[in-house]
Amino acid sequence: MTCLLLATTAFGAGFLAGAMNAIAGGGTFIIFAGGPPILANTTASLTQFPGYVTSALAYKSEIERQKRGADA
Repeated sequence: MTCLLLATTAFGAGFLAGAMNAIAGGGTFIIFAGGPPILANTTASLTQFPGYVTSALAYKSEIERQKRGADA
């Protein structure tokens, strides 16, 4: 497999898995099917990262409120 084909496949799998995770979860089933384990693990981590960031931003005020309560 050429480097460009591998990168394109990883990007496509990551995009589909991210969309599936956003809708219903379970996107890693797409990633882990039939690929090299290191590529699957890396793609799964990169796929989930935007969800972690957006969750942290969505709960930012809640996190700050709990942090202030812990300091008091």
